[in-house]
Amino acid sequence: MDFWNYSIGNHRFASGGKIFREWLRNHLITVIIWAIALPACVGDGIGLNEYGEPVDSSGVAVSIPLAPTLESIQTNIFSAVCAVKCHRSPTPKKNLNLEAGKTYENLVDVPSVEIPSVKRVMPGDADNSYLIWKLEGREGIRNKRMPLNLPALSTEKIEAIKAWINEGAAQ
Repeated sequence: MDFWNYSIGNHRFASGGKIFREWLRNHLITVIIWAIALPACVGDGIGLNEYGEPVDSSGVAVSIPLAPTLESIQTNIFSAVCAVKCHRSPTPKKNLNLEAGKTYENLVDVPSVEIPSVKRVMPGDADNSYLIWKLEGREGIRNKRMPLNLPALSTEKIEAIKAWINEGAAQ
């Protein structure tokens, strides 16, 4: 392909540049905004652990208050760990979207995709909730422990999720 003669969709870019100059003039603001905004979205990861949680200057995780409520679990676990890469729109893994505002309807009283006879979250019964099985890596789960390719969640985090479920998994 000749670098100066190519098409993108309905736009033809030819040497001489007339079409390209017209396209650039029509899209210049968008190009400038992306050129300025995109670098602002990228961090170097300094001050964060493998879950994207803040750490102090010695690398020790900074304690974030965690309560057995969906709001707290959403903020500290689902949004911070699960929905970062895998369980998010547009194509969440295992059809399990854990983004804020989507978690409850995708977890509570919903059959798991891997073992449909077991609900992802059975309100009042953490021990029979597939979410807990996956987080703990219990025998009998299909595939691997979650979060995939990351260290297991801390006991404190899993206990908060269990407490939320055992207290009825309120929205």
